[in-house]
Amino acid sequence: MRQLTLIMITALLSGNAFAQSANGVFFSEFGEKFIVYINNVQQNDEYSANVRVEDIAQDFVQVRIDFESDEYPDFQANAGFERGQETTYLVKKNRKGEYVLRARGFMPIADAPQPEAPAEPAVAPQPAQPVTPAPSGTKTTTTTTTTTKGGDGDVGVKMDTPGGSISINIDAPDMDTEMEITETRTETVVTESYVEEPQGRMTRSQESAVPGYNGPFGCDWPTDDAGFTQMKKSISGKTFDDAKMTVAKQATRNKCLTASQVKEVMAIFTFEEDKLEYAKFAYDYTYDQGNYYMVNDVFDFEFTIDELNEYIESK
Repeated sequence: MRQLTLIMITALLSGNAFAQSANGVFFSEFGEKFIVYINNVQQNDEYSANVRVEDIAQDFVQVRIDFESDEYPDFQANAGFERGQETTYLVKKNRKGEYVLRARGFMPIADAPQPEAPAEPAVAPQPAQPVTPAPSGTKTTTTTTTTTKGGDGDVGVKMDTPGGSISINIDAPDMDTEMEITETRTETVVTESYVEEPQGRMTRSQESAVPGYNGPFGCDWPTDDAGFTQMKKSISGKTFDDAKMTVAKQATRNKCLTASQVKEVMAIFTFEEDKLEYAKFAYDYTYDQGNYYMVNDVFDFEFTIDELNEYIESK
């Protein structure tokens, strides 16, 4: 009887082991939307930039990524999974410009966060609409002078001016003339012209957003403190560095940052290679590019600084 019980327990444990499956999460680096096929079986009904697949029964499968946009070529790759674990894969381009799958981490399914909607890209700042400068104005003042002949040859002159009337009597016995003279005097009053910037911003030519900075600019005007704080909060809220990178690049692409702000974002990442990847990406979206040496403080190794410097010099 005891032997039979042991056999039954062993069978149950074996059955649970074989029944246990794996999960997979696939997300794109820049928010490209796609359909996932595993062993030629479609996994999601609508195109998405973040797809979670449950109950993967095999340790190794063939994955096909079909992009929504025709700009991106569909591709196939092999992927491995460990039973009882949720493995995350990044859909990205390699250095040759080809799309590939890259495993970015795994954790027990019981500890995995619930799927969340992909982060919405930050709204791109709208270009300032030209405002017609206020035209210079003119003010016209008319002074009327009336001259009349008196009965004894006197001539009376009355002048109406903006300050009041002036009357002058002139003794002119030989004049028998009546005339009216109108004098028009034009006074020009200059009205200052200005260009209104949206949300009270001033243009680069008027003032630098970084006091004392007059070097090269990578973008028009850096985001304000409130917008940058929200950006960092969104990035830090992600569990994996790959998800953080995706959100960071989405937000940066639609913003303009200072070198010190780029440095703060880099500090959110754990690994040196991720810090370097973001530093390269953010350079084109940095307001004060001449201050980019500041980001070197975040790196742990000299060779990383050299690689970033070579990248910037090659642009």
